[in-house]
Amino acid sequence: MTHETTTPLRAVYSTLAADAIARSVEAAYALGPVAECSLARRGFNDVYDLRFGSGLRAVARCYASRARGAADVDYECGMLAHLRAAGGAVAAALP
Repeated sequence: MTHETTTPLRAVYSTLAADAIARSVEAAYALGPVAECSLARRGFNDVYDLRFGSGLRAVARCYASRARGAADVDYECGMLAHLRAAGGAVAAALP
């Protein structure tokens, strides 16, 4: 059974392609070629798991464009740096 509608459907969420994230990370950071990239978690900010040819692992977090976007990113990166300096087991943020 099919349901036809005369009202166009409106998209409210989109996910960036993992290969596009891999190419963007390769271009922005001198970490070497990305061997694997996959979506680890979709949500408020999408998270991608990156594995490099060298064996290095990293996480790319894609922030949504919001009114407080830059301030929120700065706060989160500052908090990660603080926790890491205090001995917390957290990932270091790259600028």
